[in-house]
Amino acid sequence: MLAVLDALKLDRPALVGQSIAGEELSSIGSRLPERVTALVYLDAAYSYAYYDPSIKADDPQTPQPMPPPPSAEDRKSFEAWRSWQKRMYGNASPEGELRQQREVMPDGSVGEFRTNPAVLRAIIAGEQRYTNIRVPVLAIFAIPHDPGLFAKKDVVALETFEASDTASTEAQAKAFETGVRSAHVARLRHANHAIYMSNEAEVLREMRAFIKGLP
Repeated sequence: MLAVLDALKLDRPALVGQSIAGEELSSIGSRLPERVTALVYLDAAYSYAYYDPSIKADDPQTPQPMPPPPSAEDRKSFEAWRSWQKRMYGNASPEGELRQQREVMPDGSVGEFRTNPAVLRAIIAGEQRYTNIRVPVLAIFAIPHDPGLFAKKDVVALETFEASDTASTEAQAKAFETGVRSAHVARLRHANHAIYMSNEAEVLREMRAFIKGLP
């Protein structure tokens, strides 16, 4: 996907971010707009990236279904871990990314997260309220999110989650669309949060169309 932007040979970079990286994109777009051509949010334009006071962070939402934990056999190697991900979600993270996230045990098995939970809490505690993003923006939302193949076994729970997720995510998408005048907002149905993997072709299509419209 970065190759799509690199091919433009822009004088100033266009930046792409997924998930919590949207906070960094908004920081740059608010403070240093002259240094970038555009920003691309891949399921990353949530409250940490654009703040709307009408959306309450503590509004009740149905939790996303969680898969059964991986077995010892699933943790035996990173290849086995990726196979588990494919069975649960339909796609798997690159092995290099997994090795950055997880400890590698002496026998080659997959260990616990490398990142101390205190770091994640500090990131959340340090969230800013960005409201003035001053560069062209493409924001792609997954609405509703697809929690994974495993969740399709419980139809009632899945429908309840999707209704709740659609309402909350659509509210944020509309807030972003209304509040960021330079934004083009795209919605992909039943995409994974790792939208660049679950819906790669659609994401590339949206990016190419957005790029063609840049001044």
